[in-house]
Amino acid sequence: MKRKIFHIVTHFDIGGSETVAINISKADNPDYEFHFVEVVRGEGVYSNAFIKDLEKHNIFYHRSPFSMNCILGALLFPFWFWKVHKKYNPDVYHSHTESPDVALYLFFHFFFFLINHNTKIVRTLHNTKLWKKKHLIGYLVEHFFLKHQANVAISEPVRKAYLADFSFYSKEIPVIYNGLEEKRQMPFEGIEKRNVNILFAGRIVPQKGINTLFKTIQILDEKQNDFFFHIIGEGPLKDILVKELKNLDNVRFYGNVYNLASYLHSFDYLFMPSEYEGLSMLSIESSFAKLPIIINSVEGLVDTVPKSWPLKVINNNVQDYLRIFHNLGKYNHDSLADDAYQFVTERFGIKQMQTKYLDLYKN
Repeated sequence: MKRKIFHIVTHFDIGGSETVAINISKADNPDYEFHFVEVVRGEGVYSNAFIKDLEKHNIFYHRSPFSMNCILGALLFPFWFWKVHKKYNPDVYHSHTESPDVALYLFFHFFFFLINHNTKIVRTLHNTKLWKKKHLIGYLVEHFFLKHQANVAISEPVRKAYLADFSFYSKEIPVIYNGLEEKRQMPFEGIEKRNVNILFAGRIVPQKGINTLFKTIQILDEKQNDFFFHIIGEGPLKDILVKELKNLDNVRFYGNVYNLASYLHSFDYLFMPSEYEGLSMLSIESSFAKLPIIINSVEGLVDTVPKSWPLKVINNNVQDYLRIFHNLGKYNHDSLADDAYQFVTERFGIKQMQTKYLDLYKN
């Protein structure tokens, strides 16, 4: 009889944790049946594309009836999901990120009488910082996941950060690196062939080093005009970023781009001035696409490139970024791309992740 694995995600949309979950669920193993559940209803073109991907791989999905903020959605989650649980009686619940963590905690709290005591809980830690601005909720929820020994870290820095925050937890937390599949590359329509095309992509939030991003671009525009910056993503700091860069002719904004990993090879370099990362999937995807990356030397980014990687700075130093950009012509682009590709192929292939999670579900 198949083991039913239920992935709980924030919503059906593009995102790193959703990508991890769907890549696990693409495992070709007849002993498992995969389901996706969203806490709040994803809406729009990206949600539809995500659902088509689920259907393509014969993954079951269950849509939230609520379109609202994530905390309210998590609070109401148990009161519609119990019917789904009763129908399928899952063997494993796998939670991804904070809103699903809260939703699953509340569901087990309110409907414990419906749940088989053998039901397994898995919870992937995707980032080095948990429960921003929600510390009280976080500590309540953490006792639930610690009790069930549910935690899995996506990298050694994530594991260390978690144990530092929850020092009372002495048991070992396994590390399972995110695994990605190599994407067939397609041309990106916005490429400026006369320029060096630099990509920034991701949520436009403080974590991604937005101040460093626009300061670097502004100074480069004054001193060297052969770079063209493509900024892909949405977020609360986008208005500030647009305001800072609106007068520059070498910057273009796109919003979100679904399946961005299939277009990465079109660019010349990826710029990632992140202040912290759990384990950057975009960096790994870029190396699979042979797109070299310019990064801040933080855990979660330096773990995704060879130790000798030359395109990195310490503490998001703008002057050091400027030196890298000014000297890009001195580097062998193809050699860098090949080195990064070889590194991620050996360490972050999708098969190793699928095998380890399936073993975890079974044991």
